Amino acid sequence: MTPLLADWGTEPTPQALQAALQQGLPGFAEGRLWIEKLQVLKMRRSSSKRRHPHPLAVCVDLQVHEATSGRCGVQRLYGKAYREGASAGAYTQALRSAKAPVDFGVALAHLPAHDMLWWAWPNDPGLPQLPTLLDPLRLQAHLPTACGADVGVSEVQALRYEPERRATLRCHLRDGRVIYGKTFCDDHAATVLARFEQAWAQAAQDPLAATVALPLGQDEATRCFWQAAAPGVPLLELAEDDAVTALRRLGQALARLHVHAMPLAQVETHSVAHWLAEAHLRAQKITRVAPALAARAVALVQQLESAVETLPDLPLTLVHGDFHPDQVWVHEGRLVLFDFDEFALGHP
Repeated sequence: MTPLLADWGTEPTPQALQAALQQGLPGFAEGRLWIEKLQVLKMRRSSSKRRHPHPLAVCVDLQVHEATSGRCGVQRLYGKAYREGASAGAYTQALRSAKAPVDFGVALAHLPAHDMLWWAWPNDPGLPQLPTLLDPLRLQAHLPTACGADVGVSEVQALRYEPERRATLRCHLRDGRVIYGKTFCDDHAATVLARFEQAWAQAAQDPLAATVALPLGQDEATRCFWQAAAPGVPLLELAEDDAVTALRRLGQALARLHVHAMPLAQVETHSVAHWLAEAHLRAQKITRVAPALAARAVALVQQLESAVETLPDLPLTLVHGDFHPDQVWVHEGRLVLFDFDEFALGHP
C-alpha cells in the first residue's frame, strides 16, 4: 500500500513528491506528460488537527515534457492533503467552481492514494481572481482609473505567491509604465491601501518619515490594490558608508511609524509574550525537522528571553509586523518602506 505523503515522519522529499505526481496526475500517469524536475517552492506540514486541518500543503514547480509534441515548460501546482479520506468530498465540491486553462495536465486533480487535491496554476481555491488578474485583456477592466488603464495592459507577471492567501503582481502598461498589485483571499486590500495612503500623506508633511510607492487605488471584484513602481535602490545594495547613514535615518522613520496615527482596522495585538511564544514554537519545529540545529535554535530563544528582561516597559504602538532589510529602499536620501500587510500593535 502506498504511504500517504502527509503521514510521513518528516516532510516528503522532492523525489517522493515527483514520484507521487508522476504516478497519480492525469496525463502524467499515462505517460503523455513527464516530470523532468520538481522544485518545492513552499511546504507546510502539521500534525495538529486543531491548528491545521490539512496535514500537508505544498506548492511546486514542475519541469514538464510532453511526449507527443516535444513541448517543454513549467507548470506550477498547489497541493493540499486531507484526513481520513475527506479529499473525495472536497474534490466533488471543488469540481463545481470554474477552472482556468493550464499549460500541462488538468486544472484540478484528485490523488486518492495520498488523500490530496492538486490545483494547477493559475487555479487556486482561495484566490479565484488570479486568472482574471493574469490575463492582460481581462485585467484592463479591473484597473483603477488612476492606473491609466485606458492605455492597455501588455503583460502581467506573478512575483510572489502564497497559496490561498495572497499574490503580488507586476503589470506592464502599453505606455511603458510598470505598476504593482497585491491581491488577497479576503477584503484586506482596502485596509492595506488605506495604510499606504496614510503613509504617503504623512511623508508629504514630515521629511524624516519614510515614503512609499504611490498608491493608485483598488478593485473590489479582484480584491486587489495597486501602486506605482517605487523609486530608489534596495538597502542591501548600498555601499557600506551609505548604508550606515541610511540605517540611522531608518531608525527615525520607524520611530515616526510608531508614534503617528495610522488606520488600525484589522490590526492585531502582538505583545512581547506573543512573540516569545512564537519563537518557542519555531524552535520546536526546527528541532523536529532539523535535529542538528536544535541546540542553536533553543539557545537563540534563550537569548531572546534574556533580552526581553532589559526592554523598557512601554505602551504598545503601531509596528510594521514583517520588518526585514528587503522591505527598505533608499531614494535621494529618503527611506522607502514596503509591505504593510502585517501591521500590528506591538512593542516599539
